[in-house]
This record gives sequence, structure tokens and C-alpha cells, in this order.
Amino acid sequence: MIKKLRLLLLTVLFTVCGTAFADGWSEDFSGLSLVNDNGDPVGTYQFGTGLSNGWKVVGGTIYRGEGSTNYGYISTGGHTSNNGYLEASYGASNSASVWVSAAMPGDELTFWIKCTSGSSSTTGYYKIYEANADGSITATVLGEGSLKGGSAWTQKTVEGVNGKYIAINLIRMQIDDMECNTAVVEQKADLNILQKNIMSPVALDETSNQVWIQYENKGNAAAKNAVATLYVNNVANATKEIGTIDVNGNGYAYLTYDKTTISAGTYPVYISITADNDDTESTSTKQSEAVDVTFEVPVVEVKDLAISQVSCNDIDLAEQSHFVTVVVVNNGNVDIENAPVSIKATIGGEEKVIGTDVISAKAGTEGNTGSVNVSINTEGMTVGSLTMTISVEVEGDATPDDNTMPTEVNVVDNTDGIATVNAEMKKDAQIYTIGGTKVGKVNEGGIYIVNGRKVVVK
Repeated sequence: MIKKLRLLLLTVLFTVCGTAFADGWSEDFSGLSLVNDNGDPVGTYQFGTGLSNGWKVVGGTIYRGEGSTNYGYISTGGHTSNNGYLEASYGASNSASVWVSAAMPGDELTFWIKCTSGSSSTTGYYKIYEANADGSITATVLGEGSLKGGSAWTQKTVEGVNGKYIAINLIRMQIDDMECNTAVVEQKADLNILQKNIMSPVALDETSNQVWIQYENKGNAAAKNAVATLYVNNVANATKEIGTIDVNGNGYAYLTYDKTTISAGTYPVYISITADNDDTESTSTKQSEAVDVTFEVPVVEVKDLAISQVSCNDIDLAEQSHFVTVVVVNNGNVDIENAPVSIKATIGGEEKVIGTDVISAKAGTEGNTGSVNVSINTEGMTVGSLTMTISVEVEGDATPDDNTMPTEVNVVDNTDGIATVNAEMKKDAQIYTIGGTKVGKVNEGGIYIVNGRKVVVK
């Protein structure tokens, strides 16, 4: 098999279970020629500074044949009989190295070596240095070893060369059939959370509170069956199936709390994202930073005003002012301001409103009562028992039945002659005694003539 120096650009042959296989790099030293610093071929008996495969001798020269300078290129008789090899047999030391013009595509470099001497008392040495793309050579040794003279071709391996340029240093050693297979690139997703939105507090009611994350796939394969999971107090609370996320794809995942499993309190909340083919260990980017979220039972406004007491003296029709005292208690958690109060009664067979006002009461356990004196209109009332209905109107009251209270009251008439006469006087009445004497007002009982009408005052 005739092999040429090559670094194929990941010519993928086939893909199985997410792993790509591609050609690698090899050199069997077949059909090469010597070149100068410009890469031009040199004459048959001239020294070169490199090979036609792009390799360069750093700090020395190369010649066709054995033992003539730092390195020699022999076109036949290598590890495989029909190809060539590279050797260094010039003295017990060699300050020159051969720079390889290709970065290694895999992690493992294999090659065959043989000591240039047939005597077991002679030892050959090799070193593989790390180099740079510009042809310079570092002091970092990636691998080294030795082999006694008289030994057969022996295979050696150097690891840790993936992506690196190398340089070869030989002393009394031949090298052939170098090979580095392309690194196996496993195809997998690598999901990362870019940002999150987790707010606090959260009301434990029927509101659909959502949180969200923005995610991105930084892997070399599409994420399969991606799922975002919402955790509350380190327990999975809700999930969101995202599905497939393409390479470099990003998007948002919105999740809604399952409040049936959450009790009031403060707990850490975070979101994670996973996929079937993402087993990368960068968990810090696959789980959002935890946020302490307070879950609380919302305060529901309750209006609950109740009439606790109604008081009213007998209604004396002889008096001009009459009041009903109404007392309420606020059993809710909302202050009640200026709730309408009305008093109704049936007078003359017709229900009438005989008084109105407003009442207020603060919420709380103390100072949650209110009272008002409602002035009533006695027009049309007659002596006897009267049923008044006192009502307080509160829109949205939780217990409206206790906003109404009926009250019985006595209607009396304590009007006497003196009061009548004196009342008449207010109308510019002419008052005379039975004997015909005009008086200004009535101060004692008797018979009087008021505006021409006889009035008996007891």
C-alpha cells in the first residue's frame, strides 16, 4: 500500500449511534524528494533542508543516503520493504529536529522505529516534541524512548497529540510508517440556560403564574427530546416538553406552577433542561440559579357589616325631633365607609321611608363598630304600635341577612291643652279667657277662646 502525507478535512465515511468516523493522517516516506528552504528540489548530490511533503529540518540538513549529515532519506528498505524511511545515524548526538507540517488529527500517534546499528552495544534514541504551526519547536516532549542495535522494527505510540504540531528528533534511529487516526468526535447536544425569569412572591390562588428560561444548544448534534423541569424546594413541580433543538438553536420554555402541591412558605425555585443525548457535565449551565420564592395565601377582601343594635324611645307625636340609634359591627377585613342606612315603616297602608343616613365602621378586632342617630319623619303616624325595618346597604356583603333588623316602637301623643294653645300662639293666635280677657299665653287650666274656638285646658 502506497501512502502519502495527508490531513483530510474530516471526510466522514459514515455515522453510527452519534459517532463520526473519518480518515486520519499517515506518512510512509514513499516517493519523496529533498527540497531547499524555498521548497524547490535540490540536486542529486546536494544537501536539502526539507522534504517534498512539507517537512523541514530545523537546525540541520538532510541528504540522500545514510550517515552523511543530521538526517538521511532512504527511498527503499523501510519497515515495509517497498517504501522509504527517515534516519539519523550521524554521531552520538543530534541537535537538529524534523518539523512535521501537519497538525495531528487524533490523540494517538503510532510509528515504527529501528536502531541504525546492528550491534546490541549501540543504542538509538527518539523524541517527539510539541511544535508550532510556524515551524518553531517547543521544549515540551510528548514522547521519547530508545532501542538497542540489532533489534527488529518496533512499533511505538505517543498519546496526547490531538490538534498539535510535532517535531521528530532521532539519534542512531530510523523511523517509518507514521500514522495518526482522526479523533473520534462524539455527536452530542450541549444545552445551556442563557437567562431565567423567576419572580417572587407567588399567590397560592387560581392565577396561572409562569416562569421561563432562554436556552441554547452549543453541542455538535441536535438535542433530542429536550425537557425543561421546574423545581420547587428541590422537588420537580412542572415540566415542559421542548422536543428537538437544532445545533446553535435557542428558544424559550415557559412553565406554570402546579400549586396543588405547594404549601405556603419560602422555597428555592430553579429550572433545569435536559435531553436524551446531552450528558455533558456542565450542570452549572443546565440549571438556573435558584431563587428564593415566597408562596403565600392571598388575602381575600371580605365585606361583612352587621347591625348589632337598634334603640329608639317611644315616638311622641307631641315632640318635633325623633331619632333611631343604629349600631353596626364590621366582621370583615375591609373598612366600610358611608354605607347607606334606611328606615322603613308602613304608614296608612303604604310602606314609606321615614329616615335615611350613612354609617361607617373600620375593619379589625378593635374599634370595628360604628353608630349613627337617624332622624325620622313622623308624618302620618298614629298612636299605637309601629314596626320599623332598619337596613344597611353594603355592596358585596358576605352575610347580607344580618344587614336588616325589624324593631317595634310605640307611637304616643302626649299633647295637652297648654301645648296646643302655645302651639297655636306661634300662628299669631288671639287668646281670651272665658271672661273675655285677652291673654298672651296659657299658663294654667281652664276654658279659653282661641281664634274664636273654645278650648278646654286641663
